[in-house]
Amino acid sequence: MTIETMLPNNLGDVSFHAGLVAYFQRGGWGPFLWPQHPLLVDTALGYPFGTDFLTAMLAQIGLPLTVLLPLLFLLASLVLGRLLLQWTDSDDTGFGWLGLLAFVGCCGLAWPGLAAAAPWWQPSLSFKSLFFSMWVTQRGLLVAVPAGLLCLMSWRWRWLVGQESRALPWVVEALLVGLMPLFHMHTALVLVSTWLLWVLLAAFRDEVPAVPGRVFYSVWRGWVLACAVGLGPAAMLLSANPAAAVGAGAYATGLLRWHVGWQAATFGQPLLLYLVQNMAPVGCWVGLAWGLLLQRPTLAHRFAGRSLLLTACTWGALVLLFQISPWDWDNSKLWLWAVLLVLPLMPMGVSVLLPYHKWGVAILVLATLVLPGGLAVTQFGGQRLLTGHGYTVAVRSDIDHACGQLAMLSVNSRVAVAPVFNHPVILCGQPVWLGYEQHLWSHGYGARARVQAQALDAFMAKRHSVQVADAAQAAQTPGSVRAMWWGPMERQRWADGSLNRHDPNPDEGGSGGLCLLAP
Repeated sequence: MTIETMLPNNLGDVSFHAGLVAYFQRGGWGPFLWPQHPLLVDTALGYPFGTDFLTAMLAQIGLPLTVLLPLLFLLASLVLGRLLLQWTDSDDTGFGWLGLLAFVGCCGLAWPGLAAAAPWWQPSLSFKSLFFSMWVTQRGLLVAVPAGLLCLMSWRWRWLVGQESRALPWVVEALLVGLMPLFHMHTALVLVSTWLLWVLLAAFRDEVPAVPGRVFYSVWRGWVLACAVGLGPAAMLLSANPAAAVGAGAYATGLLRWHVGWQAATFGQPLLLYLVQNMAPVGCWVGLAWGLLLQRPTLAHRFAGRSLLLTACTWGALVLLFQISPWDWDNSKLWLWAVLLVLPLMPMGVSVLLPYHKWGVAILVLATLVLPGGLAVTQFGGQRLLTGHGYTVAVRSDIDHACGQLAMLSVNSRVAVAPVFNHPVILCGQPVWLGYEQHLWSHGYGARARVQAQALDAFMAKRHSVQVADAAQAAQTPGSVRAMWWGPMERQRWADGSLNRHDPNPDEGGSGGLCLLAP
């Protein structure tokens, strides 16, 4: 039996998160104050692992990951849909805005003739669809987005509308924000910055009743608690890997790097064409919202709307001008929040354009936002969706075979394997010398991964026995590496090694074999 996913851009992500969940299931925290990185030797885990840790705790009841991962995704999607209804204040068209989130920017692939005629037209669906590229693949967002929306709704009522009674208790806000670094650092950055901006706007507003001083006092008290709650996780993430924790690049580049145009330069496109291609639907709605807000008769709503637009445009400008991670695509994690901040204004625009016709609202949303993306998804993966056959992540029998052999090792013993994203040893939750280098690079470990890759290549290519390693060769490995794995993936990577030439074939059914290193 094979484990499959319907999205090719989810192959690496689902493998990484499944391996991390299995690692925690086996007791990956170990004797350390902070868990070690399962994919990089002698390195603390600097990746926000909160969702995977919660998944591992739920997995203890006996549900397999093949059931638990989709189930949690479904539950989180239902919660997100309900929160989007509240966030947009629209009971009739709320799920239309969920469609925007799912298909924003997919217009290009809906017309393949235009894509063929215009070489600057970006062909990657995985980038265009925020839903498929982020909500499906980034497990941390399953907790971060609902929690973040709860905070934004509470702050909107408190700071932008002046209805303190509808806001969350400050203790709840403090816990949500304080624990956010464990789940998603980009969201934590957005929440803290947005809160500061809205507090400043509320302090100088004159269009709605001022918030009493006691509210400021209680909220500041709440943020003291938030700092106390989040200081430990944030400090450990930063100490483990500052670059990975904040999404920065190399250590020397700092937290921000000037990079105009987002990904436009990657595909050789003029920036203006890139923006039209990827953001035209959102841009039209933002322009409409600005025009309506200038004439909105209700001052309180106008202040809240202007504040939302100002915040969204600020994050949009940051996305277009700066890069805060090694991979420029990761700016999409901030763009997601810019889109969410605009969503409450869209029902207002539709209600003005089509005040008496609900079907007209649905048709407008479908035509401008959802339909192009739906056509793109159909062209991109329709055949696989209809046949029920997706992209293979791993073979179940290979994972079971590897887990059976790895049972003799402790969870703190590392194994030298080929650094591929879906290696069965990694999916069993066993830490390895070096994991998939693309994951490590995008998480901020690029320099360390390159050093370990050279050492791993030198060690594995010179193996002369798959039974027991001699002391001299064992001394070449880091202290926590206790074994090596040799299978099809290792043969493919180290084809010129002496082990591959002699190939004594220790595999059982070709799945691979474990070799203990001499103490």
